[in-house]
Amino acid sequence: MIRGSLDLLDRKHLHGTFELGRNATGVIDSRIHFLDDEVIVEDSMPAQYVQQCMDEVSRLSDSVKDRKPGGFVSGRIPLPLYYTWRKAWEAGPKQHGVLWRAFLMTRLTDRDYRKLWTGKN
Repeated sequence: MIRGSLDLLDRKHLHGTFELGRNATGVIDSRIHFLDDEVIVEDSMPAQYVQQCMDEVSRLSDSVKDRKPGGFVSGRIPLPLYYTWRKAWEAGPKQHGVLWRAFLMTRLTDRDYRKLWTGKN
């Protein structure tokens, strides 16, 4: 270590909120908060993008009557949630042979995320 340089692990030098800007997806804004005893990473999306996702779910749900049964998993998932699900799948279920489509189907039909599902009820 060079004498006089800032040790990034020394939390007494890091306080407050730092805007990281928009990430590579073009829709997710990131910021990091340094508090006395914790570090919080926050990702957010503009409400306009979330509304577009929900409008697309509605449109796709209306067209479900015209589709043949089976064939594909259908939903509209906001990017931060998609990446969170993907990481969760890679960390556990994938290691035990669970296919991504099966994992995704269980998430989309879960009560908490049912609004994102565009399939038949």
